[in-house]
Amino acid sequence: MIMVMGRYNIDPAKREEFYAFARELVTRERQQPGCLAFDIFEDVTAPNTFLMLEQWRDVASLDAHTSSEEFERGDAALNEFIVGEPSWDEYQF
Repeated sequence: MIMVMGRYNIDPAKREEFYAFARELVTRERQQPGCLAFDIFEDVTAPNTFLMLEQWRDVASLDAHTSSEEFERGDAALNEFIVGEPSWDEYQF
């Protein structure tokens, strides 16, 4: 199993728009082959800071997903909301 954890801040002026985007993203990502879990959480101690948690069956599933055009579009859309530098970590179990 592969777990990807991202932490990022969003532009407060785009908060409501981000929520709509995030709801659609979570629904779409959960339907991808090999996706075991996909969630986005807000840090209750740091407004506009979010944590994205993904679990994938294996490296092949994650690689297939991240090389897709759909991923590229979603990633580009997500980056329209992010301010500052996001952090991403990947863990293999």
